[in-house]
Amino acid sequence: MLRTLAIGAAAAMVITLIPDPARASCWTYRKPERRLASKINNARLNRGLNALRLDPQLSRVSRKHSYEMAKRRKLYHTPSSVLGWRVTRWISLGENIGHTRTVRRAFRLMMRSAPHRANILASDWVHIGVGTVRKGRYIWSTITFEAVRDPGTRLSMC
Repeated sequence: MLRTLAIGAAAAMVITLIPDPARASCWTYRKPERRLASKINNARLNRGLNALRLDPQLSRVSRKHSYEMAKRRKLYHTPSSVLGWRVTRWISLGENIGHTRTVRRAFRLMMRSAPHRANILASDWVHIGVGTVRKGRYIWSTITFEAVRDPGTRLSMC
């Protein structure tokens, strides 16, 4: 089942996210990606949910879509067939997208939107991928959620 939900565009606790270097290859997280993942995990922990594992492959998929949106200057979801092809070894996928000027605002808008908040707080997710692209004054962001142990991607990690 492919679950895709829409998104428009602040918690206090700080969580350090440490990706598995063996899986990351040459992948490097950007500061806004780490901040957004931390905010999402803080919201989950504050509600008694497990933190999501920041996954480099899902983050690569997310960043690619953020780049595509920024290039078109249009907010849209990854088509289900494309997302299902880009992510390998998945059972259930979810996606939040947005563009705002700050990570803090993006997170606030997501938490104010029932479908986006539902994705962030869904108990069946295990992994999260966060990809951001700055274009002009905006940060375009895509968050991909996945419910299996070890998602992968067909995309190059470098």
